[in-house]
Amino acid sequence: MHLNICRNEDKINDWKVGVMMRGRAIIIFFTLLSSVYLANVSASNSNTDYSTSQKLSPGKTVDGIINDDPLYFSIQPESNTRITFVFDDPDGQYLEFCVYDGDDKSDLINCYRGFDYVYSHDQNAETENYYVKITCSECELEGINNVRFSIVSEYTESTGTTQYVIVFGIAIIAISGLIIIRVKQNNTKKRFSLHRDNVHISRLKKEMEAAATELDFEQAAELKDRIAELESAPTAQSSVVQNITYNIQDSVIAGDINANLDADDN
Repeated sequence: MHLNICRNEDKINDWKVGVMMRGRAIIIFFTLLSSVYLANVSASNSNTDYSTSQKLSPGKTVDGIINDDPLYFSIQPESNTRITFVFDDPDGQYLEFCVYDGDDKSDLINCYRGFDYVYSHDQNAETENYYVKITCSECELEGINNVRFSIVSEYTESTGTTQYVIVFGIAIIAISGLIIIRVKQNNTKKRFSLHRDNVHISRLKKEMEAAATELDFEQAAELKDRIAELESAPTAQSSVVQNITYNIQDSVIAGDINANLDADDN
């Protein structure tokens, strides 16, 4: 019996280790997920791809120069608000201004290039990030450097409410997962404790009955008290079941006492 209890304890310890490892993995996963989601595109000196695009402030004109490498700009507008871009190619070098609603070539909305010097793009914001890619094809073909351009965007800047709501939801999911793991651990401990106590109580009952049979009523009474203490613990069964058990125990002891008294009288 003691060997079985030890084996059960080993199984529970192994299960607890596995649960804790899975819990830590869940926390790490959601932490990485939230940090990736919050990694907003910011200004960068390189500014040579979507991830290093320079953020345009609402209504602020950016004047710059471009060579062979394309330049990238971005805005984060509030959803369902109006956005406007104005592009300027003051030197007339056929600069190409392309607008995207994502960081992939397939997210292209429109490109502006031709004989005009100034172009404008106006639409309703449907996503949280818009990008502008500026290229100078003539720079490489004709060996032209330091071509001037300017860009300005009018839009309502996003407050980031959606991001915080999502991150908050992720945090709630992670916390809920930890609570569930903790509850399962506690329930497992209670079940194991109850099983162990029941085994112990069953053994004590047999000893009590044996003591009563052998007319060792003092030992039987002590065993009865120990059984009562175990059954009154938090992991014990309901009080109704306990009372029934006590009555049965009393009846057994009382019955043995009466039987022995009758025998003595005879």
